[in-house]
Amino acid sequence: MSHIRSLPSARFLLLAFVFVTLLAIGPLQDMDRAANRRWAAELGHGVFSVLNHVLDPIASHAVNLPVMVIVSLLVVWRARSLRPGVIALLAEGGFYLTGVVKMAFARPSPDLHDPQFFSGGLWSDGRFGVSFPSGHAVEAVLIYGSLVYIVATYANPSPRLLRWIRVIWALVVINCVTTSFLLGYHWISDLLGGVIFGALLLRLIVDLDKGRGLFARLPVPHWLAWPPPSGRARRATDPATLPQQSSAPATTRRSSARE
Repeated sequence: MSHIRSLPSARFLLLAFVFVTLLAIGPLQDMDRAANRRWAAELGHGVFSVLNHVLDPIASHAVNLPVMVIVSLLVVWRARSLRPGVIALLAEGGFYLTGVVKMAFARPSPDLHDPQFFSGGLWSDGRFGVSFPSGHAVEAVLIYGSLVYIVATYANPSPRLLRWIRVIWALVVINCVTTSFLLGYHWISDLLGGVIFGALLLRLIVDLDKGRGLFARLPVPHWLAWPPPSGRARRATDPATLPQQSSAPATTRRSSARE
């Protein structure tokens, strides 16, 4: 994979997510309890305010959704293809799939002081009852990673710009994990699971776009073909631009030639 180079295979990421989930259900709970603390509050009100109101929302849906819409529409226009828009919609679908997974695990957040799986729930505890995997961590990897892939694949950026985009993406992920941990919003295993699950969804989307892995034989509609045919190729196959042939019978044409 040329633009998301360090992303492992979907199979590896799935196994990693299952492994981390099993650890979070059992052996990692003591570590989660020991490490969880409102560290940011001990750093002073100013630091807490910056982390909570400036840095933490960067990975939130309220921020990344408008960014996704604007960037994907610009790339759709630049590439003259709907594929970047479809990728953006798939990434957004991954966000909602994450919500389903969170409700299935029903793990309370640190606010409820209980890391046990299946003891919380959206209906009983609201957003505090669905903590695993971290939605912010999933979005930081999936949504912003999809934007990196869209720009790198369909906008033809310069190598220097692409390097900066990748660095910004890495900083967004690091910022998300660090701020959520310092603010005490998630158990450590929530954040680890969120990063892996986000990477899994991103890898599946890239494989689907590239026609690889599970999607190697999936037919692609002609209106999603990439790269799109050039203007010359379109004109060459357009019936309106093909040379017009005479419909007169061959005998008529031969007699005309003799005259």
